[in-house]
Amino acid sequence: MGRQTYFIYVAVSADGYIAGKDGGIGWLHEYAGDAFGIDSFLARVETIVMGRVTYSQALGMGGGWPYGGKRVVVLTSKALPKNSPAGVAAWRGGVPALKASLDQSGYPVWIAGGARTISAALGHGLAHQLDLFIIPRLLGDGIPLFLPGSRPTQLRLLEAVQLPRDVVHLKYEIL
Repeated sequence: MGRQTYFIYVAVSADGYIAGKDGGIGWLHEYAGDAFGIDSFLARVETIVMGRVTYSQALGMGGGWPYGGKRVVVLTSKALPKNSPAGVAAWRGGVPALKASLDQSGYPVWIAGGARTISAALGHGLAHQLDLFIIPRLLGDGIPLFLPGSRPTQLRLLEAVQLPRDVVHLKYEIL
C-alpha cells in the first residue's frame, strides 16, 4: 500500500485561530455551504483522528454525524458516550502508540484537530501534509492553530489556490 500518509486539513482565520475565545466555531458557519473540496478529501481517508473537543463539536453540528463509514479515533482521557456513532473509539495510549497502530493500516489518516491534537501530531512526526484553508476573517483572539511551544517544523509549499469567497488554500509538505 505504500507509505502511510497523515494529513492535517483545517480551516483557520487569517490571524491564525481555529476557534474563538470561547472555543466556538460559529464564525465558520457562513462558509459551511462552501465545501472547498472536503468531500473529495474525505473519500481519500479511512481514519480520522481528533481530540475530545473537536469530537463534541462535530456531534453538535446538526445534520447527523458527518463521518459515517470512517474510523474515528478520539484522543481523550475520558470514556465516550455510550451512544457514540459507529466506528468511533477513544484512544488513551498517547500519540506514538497511536502512530504505530495506524501505520499498520496503510490507509491515509486525517488529523482533524483541535490545536492540542495537531500540536501533538506535529511533535511526534505524525503528519506529512498540511492543508490550510485561510478564511478571510480576523478573530483577534481565540484558540490558535499552533499552540505556544509547538515543535519548530519546516514546510515546503506545494500549492496555493484562491478559492471562492476569498478563501485561500495553502498545501504544504511537512519536512
